[in-house]
Amino acid sequence: NARPNLDAILAEVDLAAAETELASLNDRQSILRKKILPVLDRYDVVMMDCPPSLGLLTINALALAQEVIVPMQAHFLALQGVGRLLETVGLVCQSVNPKLQVAGIILCMHESQTTLAKEIVTDLESFFEQAANTDVPWRNCRVLRPAIRRNIKLAEAPSFGKTIFDYAADCPGAADYRMLADDLMQTWTQRLAANLAKAQQAPAKLPVPSAQVVETKPVPISAPLPPQKSASAPKPATAAHLAEAGIPMSISQSQNASTPSISPRKTPASPQQPAMTGEPVEIHTIKRASRVSAAQS
Repeated sequence: NARPNLDAILAEVDLAAAETELASLNDRQSILRKKILPVLDRYDVVMMDCPPSLGLLTINALALAQEVIVPMQAHFLALQGVGRLLETVGLVCQSVNPKLQVAGIILCMHESQTTLAKEIVTDLESFFEQAANTDVPWRNCRVLRPAIRRNIKLAEAPSFGKTIFDYAADCPGAADYRMLADDLMQTWTQRLAANLAKAQQAPAKLPVPSAQVVETKPVPISAPLPPQKSASAPKPATAAHLAEAGIPMSISQSQNASTPSISPRKTPASPQQPAMTGEPVEIHTIKRASRVSAAQS
């Protein structure tokens, strides 16, 4: 209990050896999901801070998560790293977590006045706009606003063991994070309301009629039996014959429950899904070399 309504699980140095120790397990990609699911209904939001690598620990977090939020600095190499991350998310969607989505990009230590930062943001927005009508995990991704401006108070707060809201609540960095959190909460609330409305509009399932067991008593026969015909194959009784004989009929209906499959989904490859086919995701920049060299000169 870090504070009221907030629980925190801290990382340890022992996690450095987790990659080697878990490599031999068959379910190594879903260990975290099995541990968290029993207590997941106690919380409204669960956030996992992953290391800046695409190892086994990050794969475990992606197997559990519903959406991914990527913090990045508006630099060229960071842009290439986002492409590799999108490729990994596509592979995870094919195997262990088909519902995983990339929700947004957070611009950290942002310097909006530089030409390089403006070009990086333009490239990101253009890339996600082109992916909006495709079947890829980042089709709903957007550049989240506001960007987190470079602020020295954000760097000083961890050295005092405090959050930015406890250390300098009025600084520009705290204001940016507060507005960003409000935007995310509003998005999640709208999505929850839409899901509830969709669930209410869904038609209710009718109860399946069950089989009825009718007990019949033997009827005494006083009249002599008619002479039997020669032995032949008996004809099946029809509904009319049963009705004439006064025998009640009952309808029995069963419903087979569908069995969920845990095998990976196989989606047809298309040019608009680079990550789903294992190809690298390229977020190209416009005239990057010439502009950077011009800036350096």
